[in-house]
Amino acid sequence: EFRKENDIAFLGSNSPPNPVMDFNLLNIQNKVQKRLQSCFDKPTPIQSNVWPIIMKGDDLVGSAETGSGKTLAFLIPMLEHIVAQTDMDAWPKALIIAPTRELVRQIHST
Repeated sequence: EFRKENDIAFLGSNSPPNPVMDFNLLNIQNKVQKRLQSCFDKPTPIQSNVWPIIMKGDDLVGSAETGSGKTLAFLIPMLEHIVAQTDMDAWPKALIIAPTRELVRQIHST
């Protein structure tokens, strides 16, 4: 129902996991979770649907309108991955590639 209301479609042979409808259901660092809750009421549709997939370590391509929360949708799992790494000397920790300077600035300011 949530996916239908928000015009969310999945391609592929696996059925997607249930969306995360509340920040409390997201298995992330407590400090990050509290910060999210202080800034936002609930995850956006793109965040709700991609977080369970990305947090499992599965690959994903997502498409949504500007301002829909895509940047935060990939930054939260990336930060969790970085925190979980045991070899702190290994680099790079993460690589973000963006197609435009505008998006690079947005990502940098997030």
